[in-house]
Amino acid sequence: MILLKKSGTFTYFSRVATEIPETHQKLLREAGFSQIDFEVVDVNPPVPSQYWEYKTIVAPIIKK
Repeated sequence: MILLKKSGTFTYFSRVATEIPETHQKLLREAGFSQIDFEVVDVNPPVPSQYWEYKTIVAPIIKK
C-alpha cells in the first residue's frame, strides 16, 4: 500500500526541541523512509504558551 506519492510531502508534529528521537527514526525507517535529517529552528512562542515552552523546534527533513 502506498500512502505517499513519490513527490509527496510528509509532515508530522512531535514535542521535541533539539533532535528526532531514535524511536521516531526507527518507525520512519520501518515506513520506508531512508533519508532522515532535521534542522533545529529558533522560535519565539508566547509566554505563557500551553503548546510550546522551548526556544527551538525540530523541523524534520525526511525523504524516501
